[in-house]
Amino acid sequence: MSLATTESTLMHSALAVSSPALRQFDIIAFNQSTNSLSSLPHEILLHIRLFLVSALIDYSISISATSLEEYETLTREFMCSHCAFYNEYIYGPDIFLWHPCGCLSRWPENTYQSFRNRHEWLESHLSHKSSQNIWEVVREVVGEFGCEVPPRLGLYPPRSTRKVILVPKHNQSFTSLNRLKRDMGLSWEYDEPCQPPRTAPHRFKFETQQATVVYSEPQVEWVVITAFDTLVAPVTATISFITSSLTLLLTVICYYSRPAALRLF
Repeated sequence: MSLATTESTLMHSALAVSSPALRQFDIIAFNQSTNSLSSLPHEILLHIRLFLVSALIDYSISISATSLEEYETLTREFMCSHCAFYNEYIYGPDIFLWHPCGCLSRWPENTYQSFRNRHEWLESHLSHKSSQNIWEVVREVVGEFGCEVPPRLGLYPPRSTRKVILVPKHNQSFTSLNRLKRDMGLSWEYDEPCQPPRTAPHRFKFETQQATVVYSEPQVEWVVITAFDTLVAPVTATISFITSSLTLLLTVICYYSRPAALRLF
């Protein structure tokens, strides 16, 4: 028996379960020597905890999604308009597929870090929030339930699918996996903040400058077509007149240059 979930859900779940808010709730609710809250039926306390974990996971995911949007905005702001236009036109709106901009030297040294993909950014973001590697937090929390994340072998989906498998440890029963699924809020599905954008690319506009007027394609095309028509018309008429004149002249010359015996008229 195993439990499949996404890496994003598992990381946010581990962060929620290890949060001080939930740890404090567990102390208050399940410690018999604290206060009267522990006198409530155990089923009610578990039901409250289930919704609390789910709310913490949803909140953490929303924070990650907002932070990711801010990172994408910051990346666009640190690129010149020409490189931004080129990258979005060629690679689409996903900034993690873009090439860096070499036109500007204003990249901050300590406030910006580039990542290969969204999942790498998410791991760094959650590691920063937990003050340690997020996968260390995942292993610690999952281990508390007697479960583990096995190494990825050929039997498991490739890492590009961002799926993760949870199994009980060799000396644990499948009951521990069911308890993990309940207490870590993995019974429900959650949003994935690292989904690539599906909307149509936003077309960047170049700055309004005298030097960049060449990028206004409709005006340039109209001017070129108008100038071409103006020049072609008289040239075509002149060539047609010269061709007609030469044809008439050659006809007369050929007529009078023939022998008289061959002339019909």
